[in-house]
Amino acid sequence: IGRDAQPWMTIVDTPTRTTSKSVGHLVIDRKETLRWLAQRSALTMHMWSSHAPTLESPDWFVFDLDPAKGKGIEQAIEAALVMRRLLEQLELPSVPKTSGKRGIHILIPLRPGYSHEDAAEFACRVSDSVASKIDFMTTERALNQRRGRLYLDCLQNGYGKTIVAPYSLRAIDGAPVSAPLEWSEITKKLDPARFNLRTMPERLAKKGDLFRPALQGGVRLPKLK
Repeated sequence: IGRDAQPWMTIVDTPTRTTSKSVGHLVIDRKETLRWLAQRSALTMHMWSSHAPTLESPDWFVFDLDPAKGKGIEQAIEAALVMRRLLEQLELPSVPKTSGKRGIHILIPLRPGYSHEDAAEFACRVSDSVASKIDFMTTERALNQRRGRLYLDCLQNGYGKTIVAPYSLRAIDGAPVSAPLEWSEITKKLDPARFNLRTMPERLAKKGDLFRPALQGGVRLPKLK
């Protein structure tokens, strides 16, 4: 932000893990901040899994379903339904949302007291187990090793890691939005382009804030065998 910072802005110093320095992050806590960012063509917002002042304690962890190159959201839909069944077996609540492009994010709210390392370790153990049993999913980071499989990304969990924020615009044709969903909407008919700058006001008025459960009713992580 630097010299452009305004007196009314909320800025949080976030210590880095690799140096002794801190980084100032702008908190979007009022309409004026959004307008200020929009005037600077900052359309896509990314967020941490924790908030100030409890930066060390994540509010949620996430499974990021990233379709393979050349695949559409239909691959993420299939993977999301697999993950939903597993999460139900683990008795974990979940909130899905589109990434605004081809992917789907699934967030699980956490009760206070867990560290980023706790969340990442649990998410990656689940991801590795799923990928070992489901042929079209992988946790392989290297693009040339995925071989058409969906990337089940658990590494977006961790201190300072971010995902695109709910309701954030994506800077592509049609101005799609990262839209929180009801699980009943994740079917073969799901089209992320339907959720965009023009349609979201009416959707919010009708559905309310579908993302709210991701920040409420956090759960205890079950023990994995």
